[in-house]
Amino acid sequence: MSIGLLIIAISPSMTHKTNYALVAVGVIVTLIGYIEFRYNKRDAKKQESHHGD
Repeated sequence: MSIGLLIIAISPSMTHKTNYALVAVGVIVTLIGYIEFRYNKRDAKKQESHHGD
């Protein structure tokens, strides 16, 4: 979300619709990254015995 807000802050000439689209993309990317991070952490715990990290 902060990425989308930053883009809005540095691009005042863009239309509001474009800004909202950028915010939506930023939120989606952040959510996907968070979900992947959580999933990878859980997956790493499951596979600890295999990898030995």
